[in-house]
Amino acid sequence: MFAAVSSGQPVTLSEVIPESNGTQHSIIIYPSQPGQDFIKSSYISLFVLPGTVIPEEYVAMVYFKMGNDDPDFKLFGYLSYEKPSAIYKVNLGGNTHPSSLGEIDMDIDEQGGLDLQQGTKNILIGINIEPRAQGLEKLADLKNNSYAMTVSNQNNSFVTPAQLSAKFPQQTQLLAAKIVQHAYNYLTGFLDNQGNVPMKRFDNWWDKFKDRLSKDPKFIDDIAVE
Repeated sequence: MFAAVSSGQPVTLSEVIPESNGTQHSIIIYPSQPGQDFIKSSYISLFVLPGTVIPEEYVAMVYFKMGNDDPDFKLFGYLSYEKPSAIYKVNLGGNTHPSSLGEIDMDIDEQGGLDLQQGTKNILIGINIEPRAQGLEKLADLKNNSYAMTVSNQNNSFVTPAQLSAKFPQQTQLLAAKIVQHAYNYLTGFLDNQGNVPMKRFDNWWDKFKDRLSKDPKFIDDIAVE
């Protein structure tokens, strides 16, 4: 039903796991050279086999485990009627970059990566066919958790506004537009005959805006951008 191709390897078909309470299909990916560890950087392409159709009301949720010693599968994305394939990049980190595995062609990449240690002998892919609403809800939770991790920055490196803007450009533009609109709505009530506003009024707006934002962050969602 499913298949995967990794760098330097032939196509690997999925196997059905009988009477499974966990993943229903599995694929084991090995390094390009038998008996060796994964190379520093490689790719895994996962796809639905020709002739297989995932019903529109379902999605195939994709999970990964890093070798047999990893106790749990971790969610990474999905395949569906409208998305029959995905590409993942495996990174073996060094002293300055963490090891990771992440989807490179979809927005689920926002959630970051999995640790991949030197010495990983195989990657296990688990696939479940789940109701669409249930699966997409899991993905939404995954992205929300990823965003929180990005902001809290568990790597202890400073996240700059430019970095957040680059990662979430549409959300940043919308946020900026709402802030500008809120300021415009407030300050137009203090225009003089020349169309100017005293700087003190701007300072008052900014103080009030920050205070309300700290007490009720969701209020900004109600600002209509003209």
